[in-house]
Amino acid sequence: MQLYGLPFQQTEHTHLSKQNIKGAYTVSELPIAYHNLLNQSHNGGYTSPSMVLTKQPTKDSLNGLYVPYIAGLYTQSSHEPYLVPNLLDQSAFHFHHAVNADEIIFYEDHDRVLTLNYNQAPLSNQPAVDYYEFSTGRHFRVAESFAAFLALFEERYERLPYPSLDSYHRANAAFMHCQSKQEYERLFEHYAHSHLSSDWLAKWQYSYKKAPMHAS
Repeated sequence: MQLYGLPFQQTEHTHLSKQNIKGAYTVSELPIAYHNLLNQSHNGGYTSPSMVLTKQPTKDSLNGLYVPYIAGLYTQSSHEPYLVPNLLDQSAFHFHHAVNADEIIFYEDHDRVLTLNYNQAPLSNQPAVDYYEFSTGRHFRVAESFAAFLALFEERYERLPYPSLDSYHRANAAFMHCQSKQEYERLFEHYAHSHLSSDWLAKWQYSYKKAPMHAS
């Protein structure tokens, strides 16, 4: 598993072990597997592969959940909806009031949320991973640990962007999976007529002109 950063979002690796995240939870309570993922790849970014195997259905699949990004740890917060979120800024997540006090959100896209759930964790840095789908009321455990969650990612070959939901994060993932000029042009044409902002699309157009084949 690797994370890939947006070409127009600058981030740096941080070592803020005492930084508060939520309630009594600090960066030091994050799973070791989470720290390793951010340290060994990009500090928050887009996943490759991006499909997580599940035992229950979601809007994406009867046995899968599409997870295009994982939040990073940044010293600065930015609230632009098309950037990778900051795990330290829990209040920026739309559903931060809807999850329990002992849960930390690390992925949110529209009504879909993944949390690190510290309730009954065997050790302070071994939370489970839970999924919420607020429009349907669906809520279930995806994995008993973050390391087990990462092991559930698998490569599937559906055409991006994933059809069940159009959003900045899924659109970003689509651009980052492009492998040809034709794929980029298809996406530029598609998103020129979408509800997503022209400012965001201009950033992708500028990035493409600078490095036409920067896909993962």
